[in-house]
Amino acid sequence: MKRLIGFLGVLIVIQGLTAVAPSGRALSENDWEEIDITPKMSNQEKLAIHSVKPNKKTIRRYGILELAIDLTGTYDNPFDPEEIELVGFFMSPQGNEIAVQGFFYQDYALNAQGVPLPEGDPYWKIRFTPTEAGRYTYFLAASNNEEMVKSKKYSFKCKSSRNPGFIRKSEKTTRYLEFDSGDPYFAIGQSVGWISDKERDYNYYFQKMGKSGCNFSRLWMVPWHLALEWTNKGHRKGDFKGLGWYNMQHAWKIDQILESAKENNIYLMLTLGNYGDFLVEKGPWNEHLWKNNPYNKNNGGFCEKPSEFFTNEQARAYYKKRLQYIIARWGYSPHIMSVEFINEYKAPVPWVNEMSRFIKETDPYRHLVSMSVCYPWSLKYDEKKLWASDDVDFSQIHFYGYQ
Repeated sequence: MKRLIGFLGVLIVIQGLTAVAPSGRALSENDWEEIDITPKMSNQEKLAIHSVKPNKKTIRRYGILELAIDLTGTYDNPFDPEEIELVGFFMSPQGNEIAVQGFFYQDYALNAQGVPLPEGDPYWKIRFTPTEAGRYTYFLAASNNEEMVKSKKYSFKCKSSRNPGFIRKSEKTTRYLEFDSGDPYFAIGQSVGWISDKERDYNYYFQKMGKSGCNFSRLWMVPWHLALEWTNKGHRKGDFKGLGWYNMQHAWKIDQILESAKENNIYLMLTLGNYGDFLVEKGPWNEHLWKNNPYNKNNGGFCEKPSEFFTNEQARAYYKKRLQYIIARWGYSPHIMSVEFINEYKAPVPWVNEMSRFIKETDPYRHLVSMSVCYPWSLKYDEKKLWASDDVDFSQIHFYGYQ
């Protein structure tokens, strides 16, 4: 089947997984810089849940029930829960109700040049991880500013498994981590925060790490790698749409990386940002990216300067919306060991506490929350308030020994 994507007044035809230019030649790397790969976002139809398709009827404990949902409604931005929101309500075998957010999803497939291109129309998903063996029942509810609709009730069976579950702080001592099963977790690995897609993929690294006995890595969601929300300055057309809009190609890549982590027994610290996102002065690696940050007023945001990102009410509200999408899409995974807000940044502790509480209130799986600072650059930061926080599960100091 052929699909047409318009760009700059001309058309390209995607046949299978190979894109060609109007001349018939395969698209070069330079051509990709001009292609708008943004999937259709808005919808102007009656609010309705038309169908719910589960990936399986029987799920292993700590496996994934993934629901593909045909949902219509009236909205311009599917990432804004104030415009449209989808929630699944699951009743466990022991009678506990678990609410799980749905999320807007676009599928992708790699073309001949290895570039992920949108495949099919976007739709909605819910991902749910059962933690009890037995029969679950569930229904879905969707709402917008005008009404709410509900689906009929569904059910699935959960079988026991040897999966150890999610990683927690030990109930015996806060000095150690353990799985739901009670088995200890000692993180051994390295920070494969970002890679060049042209050189390797995460399977290459995770397979080698897994075979060597590693079980941990960090994964950075940063503008040059896997960020969801940013401006298009310096990036390919269609990658980013600014504040409140999320990069569906990057989200799809994270899906694939999580699958690789699962296959190779790697547990990830999902790092949601980097200190360079707020740097105005020139950094040692040209990482001063505040000029491109979508929260910057010059880019349509709310903040005159970086410090206002942590105090401005609208900025904090938009950041929470991004956290909500991240939890909805990847919160299901036991292979997310923890969430780290910002790598090596002197973030105000009240902001860290507020966002930590938001995750704990929103995430049904209670992932660990972390924050990092570094030496020698953070010497003026009073990290004792961070260490003393009851809202942060564990904190990190990154030492650079040459000073």
